[in-house]
Amino acid sequence: MRKRKKEKERGVTLLELLTVIVIIGIMASIALPRFARTLPGLRLKSDTKGIASTMRLARMKAVAERRVHGLYFDDISSPQRFVFFKDLDSDEAYSSSQDSAIFTWEFYKTTNYQNIALPNKAVVFRSNGSSNGGRVSLVTQSCSDSMAVDVLPSTGRVKMIR
Repeated sequence: MRKRKKEKERGVTLLELLTVIVIIGIMASIALPRFARTLPGLRLKSDTKGIASTMRLARMKAVAERRVHGLYFDDISSPQRFVFFKDLDSDEAYSSSQDSAIFTWEFYKTTNYQNIALPNKAVVFRSNGSSNGGRVSLVTQSCSDSMAVDVLPSTGRVKMIR
């Protein structure tokens, strides 16, 4: 009778496991600094999209409710922010005591206003969909990247600009 050969045991050796862990560590040490550099740009894009989508919401609310809605851009507070409001006194400007604040959006600490080219630092949308028009520009703290949101006065069209 012949003896059966034992099949080799299958598994992973400690040396193979350590090699994989070292390779993953090297790849992570290369990727993490690169990700950290792109994070402020991603936050800037997020804040700019937040402004644009809230402007579109304000325009829709103004038309649906037949009441002026708008966004007030507060560049004094820290972190900087904007307020989405319903204009109750019909003066097409934001007054915290007379208008109804629907919500407030605070920017990431790495995002700042570069320029607010709007009357009274507010964009308002009327019941016919038109607006007072203007531009809001945002920039990262390092000033390496900037984006803007334009609003056309006659149509209230909102457009993001890189």
